[in-house]
Amino acid sequence: MTIDPEPPPEVIEPTPADTLVPVIWDGLDLNEGYRDDGMLVIVTNVEGWYGTPVLDGHDLDLALTDGALAGVKTIHERLVTITGIANGPRLGCLLLSRQLAGKAAARLPVPLVVGEDGRALTAAVRAGTEQMTHEWTGPVLFTYQVTLTAHDPRLYADGWEIAELTLGGSAATGRTYPRTYSWQYGAPTIDNSARLDNPGNVPAPVWAVYTGPLSATTLTDGRNTIRIAALVAGQVLTVATESLVAVAPGGATRASYVLAGSSAMTVPANSIGTWSLYGSGTGYVELQWRAAYL
Repeated sequence: MTIDPEPPPEVIEPTPADTLVPVIWDGLDLNEGYRDDGMLVIVTNVEGWYGTPVLDGHDLDLALTDGALAGVKTIHERLVTITGIANGPRLGCLLLSRQLAGKAAARLPVPLVVGEDGRALTAAVRAGTEQMTHEWTGPVLFTYQVTLTAHDPRLYADGWEIAELTLGGSAATGRTYPRTYSWQYGAPTIDNSARLDNPGNVPAPVWAVYTGPLSATTLTDGRNTIRIAALVAGQVLTVATESLVAVAPGGATRASYVLAGSSAMTVPANSIGTWSLYGSGTGYVELQWRAAYL
């Protein structure tokens, strides 16, 4: 009688790094897999990244009849909880744990990037030291969990789109008419107009950075307009077109620069909008935006 030998133990190959979903917190890759320094760093779960954050309807119950008054529905901040494991040399584990604690203690928002179907989406997040937990299961292995707060519930394309609007230094006289047309001509560029593409599923906010000298200008998307007071040479003004908040060096507020008759502007979801600048001066306006998702 012969006895079959025991089968050889199964060899588990490490997961290739290019098959892992990128999870990058302020430049630190939390799901890198096997690193060159001998560390194994992986994320086991990400909660709160997908889907819609908590909604608040602000409905008001009626006192003497059935039903309620429908309030303005708002979306709360996005909370993202990351759970991960680190294993490797003792010094590498200590360094990573201190890096995580340092990022949790940072005061300013930093980018969190998570991959999705061949693309990457990003959010500006911030944490607190009380939202970061470590659990050592040995000198060379620890697990952690951190909850990050994105005060803007939207997710954005990784990378900014930039367009610059200029007036050609012309000293416009008389009245200007900020009208746009549905048809387009074959000119390669128009200095005072730009096309803003938002393939996302929610309207995308835009930052408009004005640099003087500029007369009182009008920025329009064909439906709404933002009117800004005159800026002297070298003066820089940043306007959040979604909220009409204007910030200049020294902490000036919107009241000093955003003129009456202005209305909020965003790039509609899944569309390409044409934004145009009217006025005079040798300065320019730089538009910065990203596709937005919810």
